[in-house]
Amino acid sequence: MRLRCPICHESLPIETLICQNGHAFLRTLDGIPNILPPELASRLDAIGRYREKIRAQLPIITDYKSLPYSLAPTHFEWRGRAQSLDMIKRFIQKYQPKSFLEIGGWNGWLTHHLAGYGAVTSVDFFADDADGLGAMKHYQARWERIQMDITDLTILDGHADMVIINNGVHLLANPLQTIRQAQNLVADGGVLVILEMPFYRNPSRRIAQLAQIEAQFLASGGVGSLFLYPTKGYFDDSDKQALHGMGVRLRPYPRYKMGLKALISPSAPMVMMGVWRKKSVGV
Repeated sequence: MRLRCPICHESLPIETLICQNGHAFLRTLDGIPNILPPELASRLDAIGRYREKIRAQLPIITDYKSLPYSLAPTHFEWRGRAQSLDMIKRFIQKYQPKSFLEIGGWNGWLTHHLAGYGAVTSVDFFADDADGLGAMKHYQARWERIQMDITDLTILDGHADMVIINNGVHLLANPLQTIRQAQNLVADGGVLVILEMPFYRNPSRRIAQLAQIEAQFLASGGVGSLFLYPTKGYFDDSDKQALHGMGVRLRPYPRYKMGLKALISPSAPMVMMGVWRKKSVGV
């Protein structure tokens, strides 16, 4: 995957990380290209410190190589990731992709499986070795990594047979715009998969939840906002219509109790997977 400078959008050679206009970027200690705009990098540092504080509340990962299945029996969120991987494997079997772009790689729980099928590039805001791109050290598999602002996918120059937005697109500033940009990165005949999209008919409880999360961040000494950009933080019926217009098909996750609850209670989320196929040239 080739790069463009996030400041001027000129070509950014991966070898030097210096564009023709002199904008220069560095690599992390782990060798990951860090092409974050300077103003964003400082905010990520503050949020990263907060992530370290709350990490103690999360499941302790002692065996990264067995993720996501090892934690699925005891942790609901990991059951969702296991379901995502199962569905991704079915798509791989169906479409036979040889190259992958993962947007939001987190700790590599999905990436290390993708690397068994082809060349993978994983991009994310964070590069730490616990739940960022640096977590690759916990796996035998290897893949390309880029630390960048994933709300601007136009700085990626290339295509992949399968593009995956790995959770959290609803927390970005403009999820529909991010999805459109991701569509532009899919190779002819390839597929875009968007994981764990929560849809609400009545988002009032979700709005209150997001406010509580922000309050906890500020109470712990955080400055500004836990979210890098202003975000709605969920999908609703208007988003569903827009996604339909973009050709994205929505599939519910096999969570029968959650699905039933969402049908009964308008404030409960219906979690969906988005799938979009790009036609081959001449078809």
